[in-house]
Amino acid sequence: MSRVTILAGLVVMLLVTAMSMWRHRVAERALVAARARAHALQAQINPHFFFNTLNTIAALIPDDPISAQETIVCPADMSRYAFATADRSRVSLADELAFVRAYLTIEQARFGDRLRFELPTETDVDGLDLPPLTLQPLVENAVRHGIARRPNGGVIAICVSRDADGFSVVVENDADYTATATTATFFQPSHALMNIRDRLRLVYDGMASIEVVLRHPDRVAVTIRACASP
Repeated sequence: MSRVTILAGLVVMLLVTAMSMWRHRVAERALVAARARAHALQAQINPHFFFNTLNTIAALIPDDPISAQETIVCPADMSRYAFATADRSRVSLADELAFVRAYLTIEQARFGDRLRFELPTETDVDGLDLPPLTLQPLVENAVRHGIARRPNGGVIAICVSRDADGFSVVVENDADYTATATTATFFQPSHALMNIRDRLRLVYDGMASIEVVLRHPDRVAVTIRACASP
């Protein structure tokens, strides 16, 4: 084998190694940027839910101070959860549902029999995860824009289903939307649904989605679809 051939082979190896290192560094930078973006999006949710929850309890005080006192422990537990998960990309779906149950307990004290809800069992969600504070904003929207606007209130139901490729979580509620409403109405800059969609795409590397289906005249369903593995 000639020296020229050996030299050419070494040059090719060096170029391949250099290209591989460059691609690795680009991927690392992209990952760091994605994580920073996800944390920034999550940080937008934290104060939003906290202040809205406090406002809900404040609204209870004049009419039902006993219920307000009984539910005041819920925001403390919810706050601990929010702060404890601030640096995590995913949490168990069971923990997310426990967080949602605490939130709904507060809202039920406010709305009474007008608010009913149905949640999955622990068996239904075993082994599944989501970005933290994904479900609560959806449930909050269901309360504020659905149940609260109906004289007789309604039901919020969360359902989970699995298949070979992943799982789906559906948040469905009674709501009165006009005939001109479209799914695009729900995805506005800085709104919760847009925030959640961006976080899902980042955390699941594009392998997750969220969509809204209007079931006129009185039902709306938000579906999160995610891959089962990281």
